[in-house]
Amino acid sequence: MPPDQLDIPINVLSRCDQEALVRLAKVHSRNPNLELSEMEQRVAAAIRRRRGDDPVAAAEIVAVTGLTDRAVRNIVRDLVIEHGLPIGSCCACDKPGFFWISDPAELKRAADRHVSFGIVNIVRGRRLYKYNKDELIGQLEAALE
Repeated sequence: MPPDQLDIPINVLSRCDQEALVRLAKVHSRNPNLELSEMEQRVAAAIRRRRGDDPVAAAEIVAVTGLTDRAVRNIVRDLVIEHGLPIGSCCACDKPGFFWISDPAELKRAADRHVSFGIVNIVRGRRLYKYNKDELIGQLEAALE
């Protein structure tokens, strides 16, 4: 059980034990050049307690932190990209949200999902360009005349 979920009342621990428990419960950046901000800590802590079969919804994090939905999503993105934290997301499942990746299978699913999105976005961009470039070029020429 993670230290932040222990059922020991904090007041029965010695001061040294309390400080050790806080250090263990704190999420650390895997990037040695960066530290997590207080808000990044709060978002990461909310996600850290959840697994792939029980993700935490962005709305739950919004309610706890007071951030906007977009701000939560931006922080999660930074936690993954900048800090290297193992956070996965699911949106096609029956309970969309974020979770702490805890095994190689979850890691593969989470990474494959992002690779798939990348491919879909590349195809979408190419189609937009292919089917709209002549019209847009014509508009530019007309504007320059």
